[in-house]
Amino acid sequence: MKTNVTLRAAEWVLPGHPDKLADAVADALVQAAQQRQPEALCAIEVAVHRDQVFLTGRLACEEAHTLPLHDLVREVYRSAGYGQDTGPWRPTPQEIAVGGNLCVEPLVPGEEGIRHISDDQSIVTGYAVDLPGIGFIPPEQWLAREVARRLFALVNSPLRLCPDGKVLVVLEESCGPDGLPCGWKLSAVSCSLLAQAGDMELHRCAAQVVCEAVQELAKRLPGFEPSDPSELVVNGSGTFSIGGPEGDNGLSGKKLLLDHYGPRVPIGGTALSGKDYICSGK
Repeated sequence: MKTNVTLRAAEWVLPGHPDKLADAVADALVQAAQQRQPEALCAIEVAVHRDQVFLTGRLACEEAHTLPLHDLVREVYRSAGYGQDTGPWRPTPQEIAVGGNLCVEPLVPGEEGIRHISDDQSIVTGYAVDLPGIGFIPPEQWLAREVARRLFALVNSPLRLCPDGKVLVVLEESCGPDGLPCGWKLSAVSCSLLAQAGDMELHRCAAQVVCEAVQELAKRLPGFEPSDPSELVVNGSGTFSIGGPEGDNGLSGKKLLLDHYGPRVPIGGTALSGKDYICSGK
């Protein structure tokens, strides 16, 4: 039986990636504001670099001025793996300085009553595949996320992996004469990682993580071939010496595509992190 093969690529980053730190900070502020007032208005943009976190936009809710912005930001960095117990990776939560020009205030009189017709909305495209074993998302997206999740668990291991990292996977998707997918095989994996261990140990750990994730996917996805990738690259452009915000800046909204369905769906350039969801809830 003839089949057509399509290459499917997906990307995922570890929580300590600068862009994801910015997203996580924005989301933490939204959650804190809506705990104060369900109709809170949040239109927040975040940038991070080194030990600086810049907040802009508007955050409006009851007792907005009492929100512990510094503590919320530092907790994001701590939960993302930065701290004295996880190796030398900077910045530590204690070092973080929060600045910018975020407008923090209560809703103006009458504003709460029109929150349900807010004009600052995201357009979100719904998408799902008939694969309940992997949460109805594309297999390549599930695998990239799972590899990254397992790598992040090594932040607190003797390997002392840096909380910042990136995973790229490529699957071969086979379709039958009816055009429907009938099989998958892992073609290639590329990881950008930094650890206190040597390059050989880092590559060996990455290979083990990929193998475990592949075996797990084979249990969940009928038709997936549980074989090693034909190519596994760790730091193909060279060894990293500095990671996280120390090595690169980050902006909220840049990782929207990988957070959802990967490159299969053209969801546009809007951002979800830092935006309230009052309208979608009604």
